[in-house]
Amino acid sequence: MEANRSDAEECLAIAKQYLAKGNKVKAVKLLEKSSRLYPTQECRALLERLRNSPQESTESTESTENVSNARHRRNVENETKTEEKNYTEDDAALVKKILSRKNYYEVLEVSKDASDAELKKNYRKLALRLHPDKNQAPKASDAFKAVGKAYAVLSDPAKRRNYDSFGDEDLNSNVTRRGGRMYRDDDVDVDELFRMFFGGSPFGRDLYATRRYRHNHQHYHHHDIDDQRNEQEAALRQLLFILGLLLLLLVSSALVVWNDSSSFSLRRTRWFKYERWTKSLPTPIKFYVDADFDAKYGKSLEKIEKEVRWEYLSYLEDRCFTEQQQRNRDLRVARFYRDEEREREATGRTLRNCDQYVKIRDGG
Repeated sequence: MEANRSDAEECLAIAKQYLAKGNKVKAVKLLEKSSRLYPTQECRALLERLRNSPQESTESTESTENVSNARHRRNVENETKTEEKNYTEDDAALVKKILSRKNYYEVLEVSKDASDAELKKNYRKLALRLHPDKNQAPKASDAFKAVGKAYAVLSDPAKRRNYDSFGDEDLNSNVTRRGGRMYRDDDVDVDELFRMFFGGSPFGRDLYATRRYRHNHQHYHHHDIDDQRNEQEAALRQLLFILGLLLLLLVSSALVVWNDSSSFSLRRTRWFKYERWTKSLPTPIKFYVDADFDAKYGKSLEKIEKEVRWEYLSYLEDRCFTEQQQRNRDLRVARFYRDEEREREATGRTLRNCDQYVKIRDGG
């Protein structure tokens, strides 16, 4: 019994804490446990007093339950309010400002003589800020559609001339004038316009897919599971695309190797394993030849080196395009999430293959 004394005293202390909070039910259970471990006069007296007041204990339990229920209701109300207003005042103000504009030029915040570059720049900025997955303020989707419709009209020379000729339209209407007659603008798909302009949604899914999913499943764990599955599928598609490109490159390389007329290779292979550098070009380029190269092509070396330059430029051009595409994707994502550090990294990134391409192309 003496060995259980410390545990009994700990149960007694915790029982007193529950008793101070008004939870007599848990206090009684802990006192009974303390009495079994090591009975003391204090524990027995306290336990007897609580057992002799059952009505008070019941009322205390009910009161505790009421407090717990009230706390739960407050938590639910707070969660509901948080879910209902998942946007900032700036988001709401931008939506209100766009919907109050009277013509397409005002919607895109450009002058009537704005260039294509200005239209693209302002559309990019507004479309990203009004993207339904970025801006969840009331009527944000209407403002996003207004921006997309404005860009679709003003970026098309014919539509822009008609718009300038026949004046401003009702921006909330689907009807537009064409040649003095009215026609419907239902063919302006702002979602498709966004995907074409940005090369797909920054989220890797359709424009409204994420918003609909969050709205319908915000209280379920399936949300995270489906998001992970979509990300995995997107990664798998990207991997398959890269593997396809690699396979194409391998096939192309094999064709070059087995072509009897081939006299060199930019990479070391089983057949072309002797390293050489061009001598007639301002910028030397490394290539590989076979053992009989000098005997077969010694008199036409300058012609061969020009072919080396042309093939190397083609290779650098492809690699440069890949570098530019990657940097543009990183810039779009950084600007969408307003990640200044990531934007600086992408902007200042060295495009090694592009620099080499320009050097070889301009150097001769």
